[in-house]
Order: sequence, then C-alpha cells, then structure tokens
Amino acid sequence: LAQAEETHGEAAFWLEDARRLVRRLPMDDPSGANVCGATRQISRQLAPEETTDLLERAHAAYRTEMNDVLLAALTLALADCTDDWRWLVDLEGHGRVPLFDDVDLSRTVGWFTNCFPVLLEAPESRQPGEALRRVKDELRRTPRWGLSYGLLRYLNQGELSAEIASAPAADISFNYLGRFDGLLSPDGPFAAANEDGGAAHSPLNARRHLLEVNAAVRGGRFCVDWTYCEQVHHYATVERLAEAYLRRLRELISHCTSDDAGGHAASDFPLAGINNQGMEQLARLLDELDQDE
Repeated sequence: LAQAEETHGEAAFWLEDARRLVRRLPMDDPSGANVCGATRQISRQLAPEETTDLLERAHAAYRTEMNDVLLAALTLALADCTDDWRWLVDLEGHGRVPLFDDVDLSRTVGWFTNCFPVLLEAPESRQPGEALRRVKDELRRTPRWGLSYGLLRYLNQGELSAEIASAPAADISFNYLGRFDGLLSPDGPFAAANEDGGAAHSPLNARRHLLEVNAAVRGGRFCVDWTYCEQVHHYATVERLAEAYLRRLRELISHCTSDDAGGHAASDFPLAGINNQGMEQLARLLDELDQDE
C-alpha cells in the first residue's frame, strides 16, 4: 500500500507550500531541554450542561464532528495568544478505519494509533462560524483519514520520504479520546485506580511536542489536559492558552446552538469542485438576487 501509485499521488497534499510557511510555537525559554522529567499539566473542564450541548446540540448547525469543533477552538485560542494565524497540529486518532475491503476490524480490539499533521489557519475575522468551516474543510480534504502521511514518511525510501520528513514538524499534538463515562460498570469487578500509574517514559527522554493536548469526557464533563515542559514554557503562558481555549470553545458552543448559526462549507459538496471562496461568491450572488426580488 505504501508503494501504491494512489498513495504516492497523495504526497502533493502533504507537501503543499502553506505547510512550509508555519512558524514554531513561541517558547519562553528556547534553550530549555524539552524532556519528560520536566513536564507539568494544566487541566480545565466544562460544566455538565455545557458538555451536553457540545456532545448533543453543537453539531447540527454545520454538520460537524467533534474534532471540527475542538480544533476550531484551538485555532482561535492560538490566534488570541500568539502573533501568528497558521499552525501545524499533530492530530492523533484510533486508526480504526476501513483500509482494506477484506479486513474486518470488528474482530479486533484496541487502537491502531494514527497521527498526522493538520494545517490550522485562523480566519481574519476570528468569527466562530468561519473558523469552524475552515477546520472542517481542511479535515475533509485530508486524504484517507491522514493514513498516507505515515505510509509515505515511514514506509517509503528515497527522495519522497525524505522530502516529507524535512517539512516543518508540528509543535502541538491533539487527541480527543472520546467518552470515558460508562466504560466500567459501577457494579463490575473492575474500576479505575486512584493511584498514580507511574512514569511511562524515562525522565531523560526528549519530548516530540512542545504542547500535548488531550481531551475526554469524564464524569459528565468535557475535560482537557495541557501537558508542557516547565523548562521551555512558564505556567502562566500555558494557563493563558488553556483559559483562551475554554473561552473559545464556549463561544463556539453558544454560536452553534443559536438561531443564527448554520450554513454550508465547500466540503459539504465534494462533487461540485468548489472551494470556500467560490462558496462565498455564490452566497453573495444569491443574496443580491434575493434583494433584487
């Protein structure tokens, strides 16, 4: 599959010029060692009623999925806290996608973890609806759920693999783990332990990302954890970003559940061959026709 012509044809997506124009995430101490032993974590959460709106009501207006909303909030929060508007974020997922017709994933358990860089661009307007449409379109146009990125970079040899590997790397990782509520029955023989599981990595290990953002629904609340290295970033810097994220996420939920929300993105019409600019021109034309009538 890694050597297939179809896979090689998707390399153009991962080598787009815009991906090479991203700048590094600002650091408080660029000379600090980004190692596992110096990591700290900041956690924030939504109220139960806000979580219910996020899970059950926020997606109807723009026909979105969870990552669309969560990454749109991250895009706007980064724009609020930095002087930039374009970033690469490594999006991690379970990788359980129908890759081959003759493989039945229902007969397997666990994750086939997949990670690929998503280009996030904040709109000049900083409006929630526009940010949501941009993120949604970027995720929908990503070939084969991002699987070809790993196939091309790690399972190929030669110039193509080297070119992809030489592209700027994402400084941020993002992973929405889903709903943890109800995984274990309160009357069952197993329960989540309260004790610390201990270190998963050597404290001397170099970290791949500057920020690791992990989100999940636990105890009826949407929770998001920000893991950073205190030798690279100050607590106040990450706290500001975590607070901005929660503020922007609430803004998106409020917008998406309001009467004014709704609309289509170019990704809603994959057979039309139209981009967002064309969609905006079409919308203006229709508005002008309505006014003429």
